[in-house]
Amino acid sequence: MTKFNRLKLLLFTLFLNSLNLAYSHEVINSHNEKDFQVSVFQAVNQKNWSAVNDYSSEIERNIGTENSLYYFLQGMLAFERKNNLEAINLLNRAIHYQPDFIRAKLELITIYLKNKNQNLAKELINELLSHQNIPEKIKERLRYLLNTPEYKHTNTRNPFSAQIAIGYQYQDNINQTADGDSICTEQHLTSGICLQKWTATEQDSAQGVFLRTELSYQKNIHPAHVWLNQLSINHKQYVNEPQYNELSTQIYSRYQYQQPRYQLHIGPKIYYENSGITGHNYGVGIRWGGIWQPSQASQWLLIAGQEIKQLSIPNNPYANGSHFYHQLIITRPLFFGDFFQLTEFSHHYHRDTSKDHHQIQFITGVDWQSIPYVEPNISVSGYQQKFQNFNTILQAKRRDRGVGVHVKIKTKHWQLAGFTPTLAFSHHYIKSNVDWLYSHRRNHVQLFFERRFQ
Repeated sequence: MTKFNRLKLLLFTLFLNSLNLAYSHEVINSHNEKDFQVSVFQAVNQKNWSAVNDYSSEIERNIGTENSLYYFLQGMLAFERKNNLEAINLLNRAIHYQPDFIRAKLELITIYLKNKNQNLAKELINELLSHQNIPEKIKERLRYLLNTPEYKHTNTRNPFSAQIAIGYQYQDNINQTADGDSICTEQHLTSGICLQKWTATEQDSAQGVFLRTELSYQKNIHPAHVWLNQLSINHKQYVNEPQYNELSTQIYSRYQYQQPRYQLHIGPKIYYENSGITGHNYGVGIRWGGIWQPSQASQWLLIAGQEIKQLSIPNNPYANGSHFYHQLIITRPLFFGDFFQLTEFSHHYHRDTSKDHHQIQFITGVDWQSIPYVEPNISVSGYQQKFQNFNTILQAKRRDRGVGVHVKIKTKHWQLAGFTPTLAFSHHYIKSNVDWLYSHRRNHVQLFFERRFQ
């Protein structure tokens, strides 16, 4: 960074420090003492970090840590320690609690520019420029910053972004139809079908590599209207079980209507899959949903969709059909992280009505984003798959149930050529009410490197 750039950045930082303290009342959730508010922001502006630390401890004792001002002060302390990544995380947490926290967003712009994250800085700058409650003198300073030669190209959002992950995976009990005694009663032979017991063993394992990519193009038609296009490609390549190799692609295009407290979206999608088990599958669908933020500390995401699929399973065209699904995802801060709850209901219909079923799935866990060095994610899951019609071959209404435990650990400060290493492990136990059909456990381990380009 040249001396002239350092001077501009210094002037911008001084401008932040000279902001009118009247804006501080926007970020106080429970502490209504005006003198305390003024003292806190005076300490930040004067860089009296000892006093800032004392105020942070006082807020923690009297109010708790789950408020925007606490995370703002912690973020400024991390910035003073030159721990920019931790400061960015903590300031984003403050904004999560208080979406209109102008001062925190301005500080974030400063850190982003120091880290040369111009794309992230320009998003916040454009957001503040479109904010009606921000004084014109602040907007003038932001416009000046955008018009400087080094940052002029950041006055419009980079429409392209990409995310790529490549790694190794191991999975045991992958072969659910291992050696088993055939069940061939007179009734079954009459129907021309002979079933096998599913007796997976610990030796049924597979290992290999996988590649996961996502490309996005976003066009801002208007501050409230956005058009987003996404292309996703996933490929799994097993070394010792090639029949489980899988390639899937998906194209999803949607229109978004955005407001400070909610977002609505709708759009079509098409997909293609190719695996050794089900052959070539393709389908089309439509997906709609919305995001609602009922309070400063929580977010609700509702997604629904309808898809029609066409499978090429040999001698089984009756597997073709459609399914309708809806998801509800709730997130809220909890213990320096985010608590999340996903619930999904889906209804599957086939030309062969014996395959019609309902499915319920839930995932509950915590993603700790504010822990130094690593970001652990721990969750539990469960699902039930209930078939609607009586199966004359199984002589039962089939119902499958399962539970799982999932752990994912992502590093924060160590990278390899810009790729962040992540280790993920999951354990599943699945059982059917048809006792002889199957009952097995499965472990899945992944070590992969992930990077986002923007």
